[in-house]
Amino acid sequence: DIAPGGKSQERASLEDVILWKRFEGALARINPSAPDTVLSEAIRRFRRRLSEEPNATRCNRIFQEMLTEGIRIEHREGGKPKTFPVRIVSRDDLGLNDWLAVNQVEVWNARNHRIPDIVVYLNGLPISVIELKTFATESVHLLNAYKQLQTYKDEISQLFMTNEILVASNGAFSRIGSLTAGWDRFMPWRSMEGEHESPEMELEFMIRDLFDKRMLVEYIHDFALFQDKRAGPVKIIAGYHQYHAAKAAVARTVEEVQKHKEGRGRIGVVWHTQGSGKSLTMTFLTGLIAREANLRNPTVLVITDRKDLDGQLFQTFDAAKEYLRQEPMQIEDKDDLVATLAG
Repeated sequence: DIAPGGKSQERASLEDVILWKRFEGALARINPSAPDTVLSEAIRRFRRRLSEEPNATRCNRIFQEMLTEGIRIEHREGGKPKTFPVRIVSRDDLGLNDWLAVNQVEVWNARNHRIPDIVVYLNGLPISVIELKTFATESVHLLNAYKQLQTYKDEISQLFMTNEILVASNGAFSRIGSLTAGWDRFMPWRSMEGEHESPEMELEFMIRDLFDKRMLVEYIHDFALFQDKRAGPVKIIAGYHQYHAAKAAVARTVEEVQKHKEGRGRIGVVWHTQGSGKSLTMTFLTGLIAREANLRNPTVLVITDRKDLDGQLFQTFDAAKEYLRQEPMQIEDKDDLVATLAG
């Protein structure tokens, strides 16, 4: 029991959802070269940036930036300024991270009082909420779990400042979605081969696969992005097919580049069905390619065979420029391409 007064108390109050001692301990382990003053300032800045934004989605966007880019702290050493990018989560050494799953986490917000079924913590930060319903028919009970998650978002919004994955499950059937996803965007998590999963125990497979420590850390860094829409920012997390397709494609890209002239000069085909999110798959792939050290900062050229598709892809890429860490450019014709590549 991590609640105030509990046997394993780790929260100062029932309104507090972050386990600060775990967070501070993780930062010290992950950033051993950072002076204590830098770590203290990073913690203060992290607290301040989250507390200054009352909107949970916008706050989550701030968190996503700090997760992927680090908390950049200026510090003087020997009279010279130095920037420390303080990392929140270790990708290289998973053992430096702090892992915890807690059931029945009681949370208060003003007069609102809710008890989510399971909260998954990474370095003291609640990154996933799992809502469980009756082990019965798929549609009704999963939808009820989704509706319960929406109630939590409305009534105990502080629990979602650092959220990465929402899960609605009845044990047999499970669906994942982002902080802003509607029910129609909550999807199952499956393997591409289907050899190690049972359609009747989707939650167990999801936990063993997506919530595997290495995959989970990779997923929340590389397969989550924000886009600006008229109604406000939208958070998007990759579906299982987008994750596996982008991972396989970047691996084949590296393989072909390392072969130089001995390779085939192409990496293969990803087969998409209509409505499967191919624009986002290409966005995730481009982000992976741009950050792959073995590819040495390549230029990615996307070629389409229809003007409407070209516009659709550009809009998706342009809306994801934070994730891509650069401004995409739409090319009008061959001369424009030559001029743009020439610089």
